[in-house]
Amino acid sequence: MQAVLSVIAIIDTPTPERWVNQLITRLEARDRVQLTLVVQESDEQSAKSLASAPEPAGASMARVSDTVSTSGSTRWPGRLATKLLNEQIDKPLLSDDPWLRESMASAESTELLSARNCRPSLDAASIVLKLTRSPLPEDLWPPTSVPVWDAHVETLDARIEDALLQQEPLTWVHLWSHQRANDSREILTRRIASHALPRQSFSLTDLSRAAWFSLPSVIDARVNWLAQGCDPVSTEYTDSPPLAEHVIDPEVRAAHDRAETLQHHEYLPAAISGTRRLGLALSLWWYHSVERIRHRFWYEQWQLAFRNDGPDALFQPAPEIQSGDSLENSNQLNALANGSVGDFITIDSPDMTWWADPHLHRHGDDLYVFFEEKALDADNGHLLAARLTDDGRLEDIVNVLEGDQHLSYPFVFSDDNDTYMIPENASHRSVPLYKAQRFPDQWVKVQDVLSDVNLAASTVHFDGELWWMFTNGMSHPSVNARDELHLYHAQHVTGPWHAHPMNPVITGVDRARMAGSIIRDGRGLYRPSQFGARRYGYGINLHRIDRLDTQGYAETTVGRLLPEEGSQWLGCHSTSYLDGVTLVDRIVQRRRRS
Repeated sequence: MQAVLSVIAIIDTPTPERWVNQLITRLEARDRVQLTLVVQESDEQSAKSLASAPEPAGASMARVSDTVSTSGSTRWPGRLATKLLNEQIDKPLLSDDPWLRESMASAESTELLSARNCRPSLDAASIVLKLTRSPLPEDLWPPTSVPVWDAHVETLDARIEDALLQQEPLTWVHLWSHQRANDSREILTRRIASHALPRQSFSLTDLSRAAWFSLPSVIDARVNWLAQGCDPVSTEYTDSPPLAEHVIDPEVRAAHDRAETLQHHEYLPAAISGTRRLGLALSLWWYHSVERIRHRFWYEQWQLAFRNDGPDALFQPAPEIQSGDSLENSNQLNALANGSVGDFITIDSPDMTWWADPHLHRHGDDLYVFFEEKALDADNGHLLAARLTDDGRLEDIVNVLEGDQHLSYPFVFSDDNDTYMIPENASHRSVPLYKAQRFPDQWVKVQDVLSDVNLAASTVHFDGELWWMFTNGMSHPSVNARDELHLYHAQHVTGPWHAHPMNPVITGVDRARMAGSIIRDGRGLYRPSQFGARRYGYGINLHRIDRLDTQGYAETTVGRLLPEEGSQWLGCHSTSYLDGVTLVDRIVQRRRRS
């Protein structure tokens, strides 16, 4: 019989905030988690009932920056900075409220205790989750063998505002494990999770909503990994020794370094003076204004780009790397691990049109590329296919699929003598499977291999025994990005498909979303993923898959493809490799037609 993880969640009231309720619901759905709720509240009687009325919506945070305690914010520079953030920059698009208090609807298996009656449960717990904004009282600290997990929510709003004002490439939420040392009052702290969120919005409210609503996924995933017998730290951080400087964006490295100060509660929002805050707000407002003007005269175009290194020149079987050798310097991995977006040759595409999501497939003696086409002023994209010549020209372009919904990411593969395609069609809440009746332009739908799911960029791989599906979900709609990697496996491509017990196996927009097919090299398997820093589609990661089985998953980041500073390229987000040919899609800025 499988062991059950005993989890205690400390909440401040029977009507906790919405994000806490969502976390409770997630944990209660885990078969290998036994949840106990401890209410840290002065009124003992309120812990005996779940019928407390929720606060009205107006009692939740109306505007996030109003709650941030920043030095000098009560003087005119701070007040002006707040006015700029709230009235000129903050234009929220989302309305869901993570801070709204709601009554719990706990499962029958979940025990509810008051703080006075929880000591036996604390002593027997596997982990304690601190979900309150206030410090944990001395009488609620568990024994030295039990860690307390904490997301430092008391400083989260201030950290999000700082990330926006300083225009950091990503916003981050972190999860920390605190543990007593040798029955003393000393607390040892380590970071066990860092979850990246997109920094594409200028709205402080939307950024904060995304951060708070991502917390249930961040915490639930690590609790589940622990329940499956996998240490979250070793599962999360496998890029050791550290990546070379050219592999990881220096701003992202700096963000991780700053996170280390949070272990000791050294993060001080008050360190930013009102004058400094006003200067940052003015800089952000100016940048925002310039961006709006630029988009009136320029547009961003996705283009396909090509590189032909010849058969077996890239990802060819190679001997095992000897001790002291660097994987990043391997010639077989240079195009993606050490390359630049500018290293590819542009494939000409029509003006005011996007060509993106390339997928290569060999049919007979010809190499084909399938891709998305979308007119700049159109609501939906459709799928095309073309023969790719040795010098990077597209011939015999044909329409493949179109419909009343957006179609993208045409993943094409073969099984025996049949050719299949899985297009991205998340709006239909399904993962559809098509089969070629006549290659490349006639396809018939076989079935939905997964239904009632919101998944994107579905990519399959056959390891000789099982089919694997790598696919992407969202931690919450407010995040507005695919920040979760999910795995499924099946005996046959038509299913049935079974969810991996560690789902989501990877979280964060810096590496979760698929960027193309799994690549097989003489040393193993590599997964390309999107690097969502600075903007959507900024770069492509390359990860070596260290473990892939029905009980676990692990990978190590070994490279990153980024645009060179000062180049015309703004980023890239998908790649495909076959027989020495590598395709990417990349973004360039072009002038609008009058």
